[in-house]
Amino acid sequence: QAAGLPGIIIVEFVRKIDKKALFTTLKEKNKPLTTRLLDGRIVNPTEFYINHSLTYNTRKILKAAKDFKRENNYRFVWVNDGKVYLKETEEKNCKAIMVNSTRIIRDLEKKKKETGDSNRNGLEKKRSGIPKGPNSSQQK
Repeated sequence: QAAGLPGIIIVEFVRKIDKKALFTTLKEKNKPLTTRLLDGRIVNPTEFYINHSLTYNTRKILKAAKDFKRENNYRFVWVNDGKVYLKETEEKNCKAIMVNSTRIIRDLEKKKKETGDSNRNGLEKKRSGIPKGPNSSQQK
């Protein structure tokens, strides 16, 4: 820890339902988190952030997805329950893509070069377990 910087707090949930409830509540509030949330008596609250603990491989996938998003004008990249998702637009008919390997990113890049546009037909999979939108977790 560098001088003057706050420390890191690591929280491990015993039950998945508690973790999900916390992130659902945070999503609904849609406000910055401050130390006042922890103790209402704090006079000068400080903002803090909550990040998922990701494996090395998932961090690599997330970085590749963020790079792809930036280079190809996609709107959203996010993590939900340790899985990385990518979505091109806010439109309801635009499905989220679960990115579980960097190969999916390479396939998207290849498909984009072949077609010359953002049509990803054949790469999207309909999955009932895919969250409905980018606000399901933290990454945008």
